[in-house]
Amino acid sequence: MVNAQDCTIPDAFPPITGSNLTVLFQPTSLVDIPNTSGNGYFIASAPHMAVGRAFLTEAKSNGALTLKVWGDDLETGATNMHTDSTTVRIEGANEDDAISIQYVDGTALYDVDFSDSITYKTNLLKVYIDVPTLTLCTQSTGGPTYALHTDFDFIPPVTDANHSVVFNAGTLSDYVGGSIIAYVGTQPVSEASLISSDGSGGLAVIGNDSGCNNGSVNGLACAMASPGDKITFAIGGYSEEMIPFKIDPDLSFSNGGFNISSAISFEIGTPITVNLNSGWNMVGYVGSELDLSIENSINAALPDGSNATIQETFDIIKNVSGKFWSQGFQMITDFIPGEGYMMKVKAGQSTSLNFQKVDGFQTDIDYDVTPGWNMVAYTGDVDSELSIVNSINGAFPVGSSATIQETFDIIKNVSGKFWSQGFQMITDFIPGHAYMMKVKPGHSTNLKFSN
Repeated sequence: MVNAQDCTIPDAFPPITGSNLTVLFQPTSLVDIPNTSGNGYFIASAPHMAVGRAFLTEAKSNGALTLKVWGDDLETGATNMHTDSTTVRIEGANEDDAISIQYVDGTALYDVDFSDSITYKTNLLKVYIDVPTLTLCTQSTGGPTYALHTDFDFIPPVTDANHSVVFNAGTLSDYVGGSIIAYVGTQPVSEASLISSDGSGGLAVIGNDSGCNNGSVNGLACAMASPGDKITFAIGGYSEEMIPFKIDPDLSFSNGGFNISSAISFEIGTPITVNLNSGWNMVGYVGSELDLSIENSINAALPDGSNATIQETFDIIKNVSGKFWSQGFQMITDFIPGEGYMMKVKAGQSTSLNFQKVDGFQTDIDYDVTPGWNMVAYTGDVDSELSIVNSINGAFPVGSSATIQETFDIIKNVSGKFWSQGFQMITDFIPGHAYMMKVKPGHSTNLKFSN
């Protein structure tokens, strides 16, 4: 094999072209491969660039693992993610290139030496059954240091529709060592891709085609991006939680689309505005923690230019336990993010509230629920999963096997319409509204809709 020139983890955004060599690691060759990070992967390199990657988690049910080594195919007229209208460069391995294999486990980088070497030949199948020799680089740099969310294990189905996205060098420099993945709503629509050491990155957003239209392909769920869908992204493996972001301006999926971006924004959601009528309304506090004062938050959330105040607009605001704020007496003075409140608007008035007007959409609100009645804010925005069943099941803590049916007896809105396992008068949440949720005995949990 070709040894690494240094101990820097290679740029791990290998191209996907129309030519490849396949390396098949049989289970016997993987028995001694460490995976302390839970996210170990092999990376193949030609002398000039990284040309393939395979995560251990991608192994088949029999334990075998396939590594695609991508070859240069510009002579065929292919379009790929590293080529723009003014620059043409080699996009993969050339015929007869020596291919080196390395293995990355967290921040540890190993040279991988099998009994025989690999020379790139298009359509060649190379099978390894022997246990390789792993040589640890002692000065490795880069690489993810946190476990990745399970979404980053997602392997999209193969379709004929895709939209290529490239982030220019420097765009993601603050997150080198992490990985990026694309979403439509809460559905991953790409394979995870490592951020390169120069802060660049890229991926292929997978779309629906005639064989994959919210159905299945080879038994795999297949609900990928459709034309016009808003595409957002997340960074994983860099910190303890995923970091959502979007391209600025917003990116919509188009089959065959190609975007190169240097502008990203971490304000990915649409700020939530809730309309209120005279009488009782059930409203969630979806604002930031910077100022939780009920009076300050309400006054800032009322429509601009209205000159309205909390005192002029509301008779009473109370929580699930009956403690209240009123102009004359206050048992509560602060909101709790993610909690719902009964708000009585004075007779003859109507208004709206936008708690996110100043600080933007809030992505990190979670809320603890306990057995019995809870008043809970729905904190997702208009692009989030609104289905009560799907959004609740997706809001449980990562790794939890809880379901809405096991956890909740009933969920109802301010008018008394409800969801239950046996009968549903409502099926969708409304952003910013609050709901009375009755948790079954012994089923305390945490909900995070906007993650």
